[in-house]
Amino acid sequence: KGRVTLDGQPLTNASIVFEDASRGISVNVALADDGTFDARTYDKPGLPPGTYQVAVRPGAAGDGSAPLVGDADPNAATAVSVIPTKYQSVKTSELSAEVEVGENPQYEFALMSSP
Repeated sequence: KGRVTLDGQPLTNASIVFEDASRGISVNVALADDGTFDARTYDKPGLPPGTYQVAVRPGAAGDGSAPLVGDADPNAATAVSVIPTKYQSVKTSELSAEVEVGENPQYEFALMSSP
């Protein structure tokens, strides 16, 4: 569980991604209207223990903001995201989370528009 903010304000209309490439784990979680999230795998709450690279991407999985390939309109304007590009990839975000067995503290990810 945790929260994502951008410049001190709760981030909405976004999702957070936890990725452990060495184990082939990638979990995408939509952010609530107050910027909070509650990660879970397909069968249970939480994430398997380990170290995860983290990214925050615009749109929430399944919210319709990203059309299926067959439904994509090539003439549609692309929405500009308020999330800085740096945070949208696990390779560049510099965000990570260490998940331990048992209870973990709330994860707080404070994004900044400018360095």
